[in-house]
Amino acid sequence: MSGLNIRQRKQAPNVQHRRAAPQTIALRFTPPAQDGQPYKFEGYAVTWANVNSHGERFEKGAFADLIASGKRVHMYYNHAYMDWLTGNSAKRIGKWVELVEDDTGLLVKGELTPNMSQSNDVAAMLAHGTVDGLSIAFYEPNPIDVYQDNTGARVIRRVDLYEISVVDEPSDQTARITPTAEAIDAVRSAEDANKLLVNMGLSNDDATSLLARLKEVSQGATPVNQYQSVLDALDF
Repeated sequence: MSGLNIRQRKQAPNVQHRRAAPQTIALRFTPPAQDGQPYKFEGYAVTWANVNSHGERFEKGAFADLIASGKRVHMYYNHAYMDWLTGNSAKRIGKWVELVEDDTGLLVKGELTPNMSQSNDVAAMLAHGTVDGLSIAFYEPNPIDVYQDNTGARVIRRVDLYEISVVDEPSDQTARITPTAEAIDAVRSAEDANKLLVNMGLSNDDATSLLARLKEVSQGATPVNQYQSVLDALDF
């Protein structure tokens, strides 16, 4: 414990926040099957193809060293900014259980802490679609890991994360939560499917219309590829 300044725990860490440019990749979520179990969700904290509002783009491989190290990346709501501003201890609302780089971006899977009031509030907002964004907080990268591409974007090819937050409005609008396989498997009726589509960002009328079209497709009334672009946009 030598040299540890406990008071610094109430100070905001020296990191940069980057909320993830517009495009819909919804946040996937799965409500707990029983009380006391964690609420699970996943989504993209970063997408490779997009430049954020700070003129930055993350290159595939930027988080490879972080993932390989097994370092713990914290989870907050809105970066716990009110806690830092008021000097209160910032509360973590859950934990990230898996970080994976794929062809789209940095896919993260998380669990909200059961029986914690703030976590329950965030779970309710995720379920209702009130919030569906993710945002990273990272340390300034080494200059050798940054370059400018031919579009003028600042490209970051290696970076260390402090935390990833569930946020109201990501600056990279592609950093969104998407529906998990469990949520899709839980669909047992047209009402369930409609609710899932609404949570993914469709209006109730559009969700109803899409389901009606899909029913026509299943009955052979409409060529399936006519609506494939809609399904692709919804990440099906």
